[in-house]
Amino acid sequence: ESLNRAGIAVFADKPWATEEGALKFLNDALGRDRPLTVDIMTERFEIATILQKIFLAEPEVFGTLRVEPGKPTVYKESVHHLFKLVNGKVLRRPPWYFDVKAQGEGVVDVTAHLVDMTHWMAFPGQTVVFEKDIRLLEARRWATPVPLETFTLITRHFEFPAGVLGEVRNDVLSYYCNGDIAYTVKDVPVHIRVIWNLEGPLGSGDTHRSIIRGTKADLMVRQLPEKGYVTEFVIAPHGDPTALAKPIQAALDRHGKIYPGLFRAREGNEFLIEIPKPLRTTHEQHFGEARGVFLDMLEKGGEPPELRTNIVTKYTLLVEARKKALASPCEKLATA
Repeated sequence: ESLNRAGIAVFADKPWATEEGALKFLNDALGRDRPLTVDIMTERFEIATILQKIFLAEPEVFGTLRVEPGKPTVYKESVHHLFKLVNGKVLRRPPWYFDVKAQGEGVVDVTAHLVDMTHWMAFPGQTVVFEKDIRLLEARRWATPVPLETFTLITRHFEFPAGVLGEVRNDVLSYYCNGDIAYTVKDVPVHIRVIWNLEGPLGSGDTHRSIIRGTKADLMVRQLPEKGYVTEFVIAPHGDPTALAKPIQAALDRHGKIYPGLFRAREGNEFLIEIPKPLRTTHEQHFGEARGVFLDMLEKGGEPPELRTNIVTKYTLLVEARKKALASPCEKLATA
């Protein structure tokens, strides 16, 4: 916020707010008289996410958002692992990473991406105002146990930092990195879940699962163990699948110049959109793509009119969800 106040445009990673006291600075930084200030939402550039957004806007395929009692219209789940190998070496994390007061926790950290994708896809170009459009229903947090020996493998430090000692019992840290949020946005029910396991199954990495329910079809992003956790995008029609074959292909044809090589394949009653390797860009490449959008806004001196309000809404929701989770039992909400 101090850089922003000094007249410097800011392009920074999440989380921007982990507790209520940060919201004043956030609102100041996003004021209309301040320089361009944008958070790095890399998941917008994942091809499966892009396809979900494309087909959500195809009424001949998706219909409209389907709201049913007791079911979220949008469900997004992100699973990560604290101990993992990258290029054959243990990914090293700093000791403060395990301090939720510094790093943030499941309800306010990775969750920012899932909330961002939900609002960006379901309400493109629209302003989402927290006080008017959001109704927070439930929020939960729960811990992943981290033994000292695993903490040492990850951090190369032999003692837990002072800031987390209140959560340590018998050399095991209760790390509150997991979170659930259930809310409505413009009357559409949403369930967001972030999970950090200690270690993942062999061959797995971080995974993302998403379903958006429509009146004609559901749009799914999945990573199945039997397929080597490769990210897939699936369209699941509610009626006769053959009725959607032509509109699906028409949509792929319209977007073919920007996303070449996408192919419609039938799997039972569902359609798998096969994604060619050149479109499967890496997380590191997504940072470059996000930077490009930011620099383009700077160069043109313009930004989407909803940008600042929607960033404030996103982090206000997360802060309020954390407050609710702190007052709730430490357990998961029912699975969507």
